[in-house]
Order: sequence, then C-alpha cells, then structure tokens
Amino acid sequence: MKRGLYAIAMMGAGLLLGSSAMAADECKMTIAASADMVTLKDGRIAVPMTVAGERSYFLLELGVQTSSITGALADRLKLAREHTSWRFVSLDGQLTRIMADVPTFNLGGGIQTDVKFVYDNLEWTYGPTTSGDITIGGTIGTDILRAYDVDIDFGAHKLNLVTRKDCGSDALYWHPAKLLKLPMNFSDQHRIEFPVDLDGHHLLAVLNGGIPLSAVRANLAAGQLDVENGAAGNEQVGMLDATTPLYAHTFKSLAVEGATFANPKIILMPDRIEPALKKTAPHRRLNSALLGSERLELPEFMLGLAELRNFHVYIDFHGQTIYLTPATKGGDFPALPAKAIN
Repeated sequence: MKRGLYAIAMMGAGLLLGSSAMAADECKMTIAASADMVTLKDGRIAVPMTVAGERSYFLLELGVQTSSITGALADRLKLAREHTSWRFVSLDGQLTRIMADVPTFNLGGGIQTDVKFVYDNLEWTYGPTTSGDITIGGTIGTDILRAYDVDIDFGAHKLNLVTRKDCGSDALYWHPAKLLKLPMNFSDQHRIEFPVDLDGHHLLAVLNGGIPLSAVRANLAAGQLDVENGAAGNEQVGMLDATTPLYAHTFKSLAVEGATFANPKIILMPDRIEPALKKTAPHRRLNSALLGSERLELPEFMLGLAELRNFHVYIDFHGQTIYLTPATKGGDFPALPAKAIN
C-alpha cells in the first residue's frame, strides 16, 4: 500500500500571526486548525474530531505514525475496510492489517477527505476507550500532524496546527521568557526522536502523548540501569494486557535538553513488538505503525504526559526542532534550563 501524506485542508481565512523578529510582510503564520484538548480521568489527552459526520474524541498520539480508528466507531459508521500487506502492531503485541476508509474528518476546522485509518482495537493498547462521558474513537498520528507545525499548549488545553512562510528557524508567535530548543530527528520511520538522560544514561526517546507516564524499555532498564519489575519501591500502575501488569519505578532524574525532572515515575514497558513481528511471514514488509516505527523493538524511551504537560510545545517538523516553553497556565518550568534563551 502506498503511504501518502495525510493533510488537513485549511478552512477559511484563519488567524494570521506575526513575529516581531521579522517584518509582517515577510513572516506569515496561520492557524490552519485549532481544537480544545480535554484531559481524561487517567491523564491522557484527547481532542474532539468529527468523522463521517459523527463527533468523537481522538487521542493525541505524537508517537504514532498512522492514525487509527476503533472498530466500534468504524462499524457504527459502516466504513469500508480493506486488508493490506502491511502489519500494524500495538504496545501489547496485537497485530492488524486492516485499514478503514474515512470519507471525511474535521479536526478543529480543518477538513480532509478520503483518508485511511488503521482499523484497531485500542482497549489494551491505550486502556479503556471510555472516560466519563467521553468515548475514544481513535488516535491522531504524525501522518496528519507532520504537514504542519504542531503547537500544543498543555496549560491552555489548546492544540493548533500552524502553517508558516518565511519565518526562519526560531519563529514563535508568542514571546516566552524562557525557551528550550530541542534538536529532533523525524526519522524515516516517521517518529519524533531526541536524546534524554535517565539517571545519567543516554537514551534515544520518542514523544508519546498517548501514555500518562513516561516509559523505558524494560529489558534496557534491567540491563543498563539494574532496575527490574521486582525492584524495591516499584508500583503497579496498570495492565499491558489481561495478564501482564505494568510496574513503574521512581528514578533519580530525567533530563530533557536543559530541563531536569527530579524523581520521575517511569513505567518499565515490556517489549511485545519484536516477538509479535517475528511471528509474521518474513517476506512481508513490517510496519509497527502504532509506535511510528519499522524497527523490530520498542523505543528505548517514550516521553509521556507526566513531563510534557509542564510545557507549551511547538514542533517544527521542517526545521527538525522542538521548542519547549513553560505552559501558559499551571505547571512550572522544571528545574533551571541550562540552555534557556532569555
């Protein structure tokens, strides 16, 4: 199946924003789509989206390559489905090769037609698909987001998709007192990668907005950090599937560029990706799209919402940079940024 770039068409004139660093007729920033984010009871973030005329909530999943839709919603909407030669694997090792044809969706005023979402059962991958009065209809991945700059203000509970023209690499439409610039690699697996330090150990991390807590690969934690599931003080924080409990360990520190988090609680995540993919026919192309990777293993580290919600996050895909500033409301900038620009 040919992998296309799913984009959201800009509706209306939009809101024009300027940067004081450049002349107004040179730098043009436009909010192409904007949506209010909601925080679920377990800490996950979702945004409202209308799919084929029905309003639902989709998890904002920055670590996912391909957006997905639950089987329940796809079946209710009577969406056409097709089998592909690709294999999509979830955190708990569940495989699917089914895509759903979505005729239209509207995210924050941006409309796209005729797109394909992974047809998926999210129950074990992301936990319960209901939270209070909210029912989760799927996930929004980088196939939709990467056509824009992604502006996420966790303090103001706002998601904006921004288009820019001639604004330079440092352009932001607000003027923070503190700013961190985090170089990233948007890999050929379409996941956002960057370095972090966990208790002084250098790890390659990905953004993952679908999990409340950050996570480290369990076998890596055991081998490099000498932390096992049974380590003293570990806390059970959920279930990966019906029989596999998830444990979290409190580490001493987590450093992301110039921001340092003391005593972070990190999930020890078992790797179900490699075993699941090894069971598939070797001649087929494998794609663990729900993690945004074709690698036959779980990422070393996944930065989750416990840390991300402290920030106003601006992701510049073209410039390969993540900008981190303090969240607009609530949430403190962690520690003293070593490389802040004042």
